[in-house]
Amino acid sequence: LASPPAQALYAQANYEYPVRAGVALDPVIAGFGPLKVDPLPLVEIAKYRKRASQLVDKVGFDH
Repeated sequence: LASPPAQALYAQANYEYPVRAGVALDPVIAGFGPLKVDPLPLVEIAKYRKRASQLVDKVGFDH
């Protein structure tokens, strides 16, 4: 999954930023500009997953 050919396939098929440097971006993704990585640790974000899920249910998001 992390090899250059695999990353190129995922980047093109799923319109994702590749995790491996040097892999070409899909033109659609390239149009968004460079990836801006959020410095907030994932463990900090995960603390609020349950509350966020409850809010999504409460407002009927995506229904």
